[in-house]
Amino acid sequence: MKKIRGVDVPVISQVTGLAVAAGAQLAIAADITIASENAKFSVPGAKTIGLYCHSPAVELARAVPRKIAMDLLVTGDFLEASDAYRAGMISRLVGDYDACVAAVEDVINKIENTSRSVQALGKQKFYDQVDLPIQGAADLMENAMYENLQLADTQIGINSFMEKKKPQWTHSNAKRDP
Repeated sequence: MKKIRGVDVPVISQVTGLAVAAGAQLAIAADITIASENAKFSVPGAKTIGLYCHSPAVELARAVPRKIAMDLLVTGDFLEASDAYRAGMISRLVGDYDACVAAVEDVINKIENTSRSVQALGKQKFYDQVDLPIQGAADLMENAMYENLQLADTQIGINSFMEKKKPQWTHSNAKRDP
């Protein structure tokens, strides 16, 4: 679970049924979580086997308001997908299984049409700044923008945009020519 944030591409979870305990943790830990309307989430350890869901609590407490996280952890109740969406636990709420698969494919296609190196840098810096005070986050992201501008793929993207053509990404961490 700890490695998800370190992976250089966005990690997508698809939930079309029950996501319980570590399954809920995995779904919540993903960068993007897409769930169908019939999905449900629960961390029932304390209720079912007398073992509090300590590990899932880490991601849960960062994905939803603390009062919701604590309620789920102490009761072991299921959270319906619509409530999970409203609480910020999932990124997208779609109809049924087929709609969920289609939504995941749509996100994958959109990501695949971008530069992997730009996505990797963006993901890293997003998580680096998210828990900082606003001024520290703003400073970090200002430096991140400068770092991003040094990537060859960023220059390819800017030039392609100006020339109104599709960019041909290198997906490398190569720096731009001076």
